[in-house]
Amino acid sequence: MTDEPQDPSEPQSVTDPPPGTGDGTPTPPWDREPPPAPDLAASETDQDQPSPDPGGGAGEDLPRSEVAAEGPPTAGLPPATPVPPLTGVPPSAGVPPSAYAPPGPPPPGPPTAWGRGPSAPPPPPGAGATPPPPPPVGPPPGAVAPAPPPPGVAPVERPAPMGSFTPSGPVVTGPIPVIDDPTGMSAAVLRLSPASYHSAVPSLTVAASRLDSGEHVELVAQGMFNEVPGIVMVTDRRVAIINGRQWQPDIVETIYVSDLVVQGWQDHQTAALAFTWAATRVQIDRIFDVPIAHDIAKRVRERVASVASGPPA
Repeated sequence: MTDEPQDPSEPQSVTDPPPGTGDGTPTPPWDREPPPAPDLAASETDQDQPSPDPGGGAGEDLPRSEVAAEGPPTAGLPPATPVPPLTGVPPSAGVPPSAYAPPGPPPPGPPTAWGRGPSAPPPPPGAGATPPPPPPVGPPPGAVAPAPPPPGVAPVERPAPMGSFTPSGPVVTGPIPVIDDPTGMSAAVLRLSPASYHSAVPSLTVAASRLDSGEHVELVAQGMFNEVPGIVMVTDRRVAIINGRQWQPDIVETIYVSDLVVQGWQDHQTAALAFTWAATRVQIDRIFDVPIAHDIAKRVRERVASVASGPPA
C-alpha cells in the first residue's frame, strides 16, 4: 500500500503517531535537531529584486534605503548584548526605619517658671509659721569702718553714680527772668514767624543800633526792600525801612508828618506797604505776616492823625 501525501491544511488524525521514532514514541526536546538558521544573504538578495506590480504593470526599482525602511527596525542588526548584573552591591532590603522618636511626656514634678528653670520645691508643712529674721543692718561682721579724716582736713567727696544728676548751683523754681529790653524790641520780634525772623536778623541788628535813648519799638514786619530781605519798624517816634544788604544796608526813615500817607495791598499769601511823604516813596513787599502789615498801616495812620490835629489845647 502506497502512502498518499496528506494535505497540511487538513487536521492530523489522533491515531497517527507523533513525529519522532518509528515506534510512536515522541522525540525528547533535547534530542531534536535545531531548525536551520535563516540565510541572511538570500534574504538580502530577495530584497534587492524588484517587486512585481500588483496592478500588472512593470515594477519600479526602489532605493535600498527605502526598502530597508519599510522592514522591521531591527532587521539585519546583530542581537543586543545583555547587560551583566552589578557585582558587590547587596540587594535592596528596604529603607531602615528612622532612628528619631518623638519625645515622650515630661516627667512628673513641680511646675516650672518661664525662663527660670524648675521652681523651688514647696516648703514643708509648718515652715511658714515663723517668718525669717530681717537681714542685719550695717557692715558685715569683721569689716573695718573707714577712719575719720584728721582734724583740719576736708573730707573727700565721692563722685555721684552714673545715671544720677546733682545740680551744681541753686535751683530756680520761680518764673523765667525777662531779658532787660527797654526798647521793647523783643516783644515786637516775637510776633514774627520763624522763617521771617531768620530773614530779618541782619536788618534787626542795624535797626537796633539806630534807636535813640528812650525810644520804644511798637511793631516790626519782615519783607523785601530793594530786592533784599528787610524790615519795616514802627516806633513811638518814627517809621524806618531797612534791609540787610551786606556792608551797605539801605536805610530810609521819617518822623510822623502830616503829609505821610501809607497804602497797603495783599493777596492770598503776602502783603505790601508803601509810604509816601514830600517827594519820597518807599515800598516793602512780600510780607508773609499779613496781620502785622494791617496793624502797621493802622498804627501809622493814627500817629499821622494825631500830628495833623495838633497838640491838645
